Amino acid sequence: MSEREGHNQDQTPIAALLRMAADGELPAEQEPRLRAHLAAHPGDAERIEFERRLRAACARACAPETGAPPALRDKVLARWRETADELGARAARTRSQGFWAGRMLVRFGAVAALIALVAVVAFQTGRFGQGPTGPGPGATIEQVARFARAEHGRCTGLPDPDNAKFTVETLDQLGAEFAAFAGRDISLGAVAAAESQGLHFVDAGRCHLPGGGTAMHIRFRTDGPGEGLISVWAQVDGTLELEEGLTYKAGEGCDCVRLWRVGEVRYVMVCSDDQEQPLAEKAMACPSQARACGTP
Repeated sequence: MSEREGHNQDQTPIAALLRMAADGELPAEQEPRLRAHLAAHPGDAERIEFERRLRAACARACAPETGAPPALRDKVLARWRETADELGARAARTRSQGFWAGRMLVRFGAVAALIALVAVVAFQTGRFGQGPTGPGPGATIEQVARFARAEHGRCTGLPDPDNAKFTVETLDQLGAEFAAFAGRDISLGAVAAAESQGLHFVDAGRCHLPGGGTAMHIRFRTDGPGEGLISVWAQVDGTLELEEGLTYKAGEGCDCVRLWRVGEVRYVMVCSDDQEQPLAEKAMACPSQARACGTP
């Protein structure tokens, strides 16, 4: 890295660092700066958590299970369709800068405001975060499962150059990186053993799971006919409470997310191929005793 590049990174606004942390896209070289800032301004850790939760709310705002009133969701969808139809009819004019400076900018602002309103309603109705039967403050199994499924799909669908967070390329690097953010040496024996059980390490990178605490998002491939990736998150500092010796299953079939704990390490696994799931469970030594936790 050049001196100029290092200088530019030091000049990255703190607000930008907080946003990157909320998105799980904070570069590894910026982690020390963020930790130093949070040590001096601990209240900003809550800002990061709020941003994560608000993003999750926005993503689910128009889902059928959201807590927002159906009439409000329908209004958002209707306004969006109206805007999309108008853009389609004026496709040639959208290349003009003046087009976006006028009424259409106001129209998009109104749509964005409605989406934000639905998200706030979902946020305030407690459809994510701590629920009455939640396993810990700030996170539920269903919330973590929803995030893991969405992040697995997002990362799988992106070209490799766009997956900037996956900076770890070998298992040796993985152990060192995990120990670095955990602040102590912690065994990821299940991950290391998975290689001999048919799961082949692809890459890994830091990722923030709901409920706080940095996790490592690890991706595998198999020798099977399926071409999809398998995602595993390993975390030590989150708030999710899992009973050791038990696999929690949220969802069904290829949408099922597995969660379990080994010592102080919590694991979350997403495998979108039904045929590969048994192999993935065996390779990662998922506890055979399972508990269904509902459909995220």
